[in-house]
Amino acid sequence: MVRFLMLPPIIRPIPGLSPADEAAFDAYAAELIAQLSLIACLVLLTCTVAWWPLDGWLMPPRHQAAFEHLRLGVIGVELAGIAMFFRWSAARRRALVLAPLIHVAFALVLGLSLGPLGAEGLPWLADALLVIVPSVVLPLRLGRRIFATAAVAAALLGGFFLPDPSTLAGAAAWGQVSFALFAAVFSITTGEVLLRILRRVFFQRQELDRANAALASLTDSLAARVAEKTRELTALARHLDRALEAERRRIARDLHDDLGQLLTAIRYTLARLDARLPDRPEDVALLLDDLTGLVDGTRASVRGFLTDLRPRVLDDYGLAAAAEWLCERVQAAGDLRCTLAVDPAFPGAADVLEADTPLELQGLEPDADTSLALFRVLQEASTNALKHAGATTLAFALRVEGGDLVVEARDDGQGFDADAETAGFGLLGLRERLHAGGGDLQVESRPGGGTTLTARLPARPEAP
Repeated sequence: MVRFLMLPPIIRPIPGLSPADEAAFDAYAAELIAQLSLIACLVLLTCTVAWWPLDGWLMPPRHQAAFEHLRLGVIGVELAGIAMFFRWSAARRRALVLAPLIHVAFALVLGLSLGPLGAEGLPWLADALLVIVPSVVLPLRLGRRIFATAAVAAALLGGFFLPDPSTLAGAAAWGQVSFALFAAVFSITTGEVLLRILRRVFFQRQELDRANAALASLTDSLAARVAEKTRELTALARHLDRALEAERRRIARDLHDDLGQLLTAIRYTLARLDARLPDRPEDVALLLDDLTGLVDGTRASVRGFLTDLRPRVLDDYGLAAAAEWLCERVQAAGDLRCTLAVDPAFPGAADVLEADTPLELQGLEPDADTSLALFRVLQEASTNALKHAGATTLAFALRVEGGDLVVEARDDGQGFDADAETAGFGLLGLRERLHAGGGDLQVESRPGGGTTLTARLPARPEAP
């Protein structure tokens, strides 16, 4: 075993393979040799016909008859090869047998055509010996290769010398025989090397194809699992969003019903206390005023919390009115100028613009989840503009593009690197919420260049 491993790869013994692999290689070799034989026959036929007129100019008159027979014979062999391998599938499957037979027939025609020339034909025989060399391309096992190559050489020499055995008496004749033996040995050796290379390339490609098929199958499996997990995560994201909004509604309701009523009761009690102490010291009056102010401030804060958790205007009047209300609230909160541009085609725009909704767009009303998701985008943009961006202007835009509702928020603040991993979890949450609803969120920002958020959702999302 070690002795074989020291040999070059192309001359090592060919390892045994499974019958299926050998059958696959034989089928490949048959198709390959069928294609090569067809091409060779077409090229030889073209050259034979094109070279024929030169025989009258170059050949001695006594040789012209022999070469005419040669031309006709090889044309017949070439046409037979073309007919077999052009469309006859059965012949292509048996090309490993038929191609050597055609090769032998070609050599036999050469020998029989040149043999009548006797000793004068020996120079032509020297050229004809080249017909042995093409057997190197036959992808045959070593035993079959030896037999096929020997048959080609024997057909050529036998066809030449058998009509006139006395031609062998000359020394030049035996020189041609020895060269034929050399050409046969050279063809067998070179053909075996080429066969080993061909087999190695074929089986490496076969292994590569199998690996690619396994990889493709694994990729498809992983893609299916990723798609399944994506659907699960999307459903989970929708569930979490709905659970979050439900929890916000519950908290808002509890704050309104419990804490709001308690603050109202405290405010009413302070008012009663103030009415029952007409002659109170000045410090007690100041304390009552302070308590009243604290209660009123707390009530205002609670109303702000309730609005942030679940704005009533969104539920009662729709997204366009909620965007207008948010814009007014942003302007009231600080030195930030906020503008709102509403496409007349946008649902609810008639209430904001005091215009008629086009007939073809009437009834285009988004569901509660869609309106809330788009409103959260405007809310996040206004919070960032007020607290972080240092902006002086904020512009909201609501429009319809195709069957999608689009909201855009643009500020002139300090901006940030939108591709950075620390771009913000608020934007990440918004993006996931929009993706879960079949939309997307685009963030355009750069340091010093302001920020633009563009959110898109279908006006009529598909039912889950």
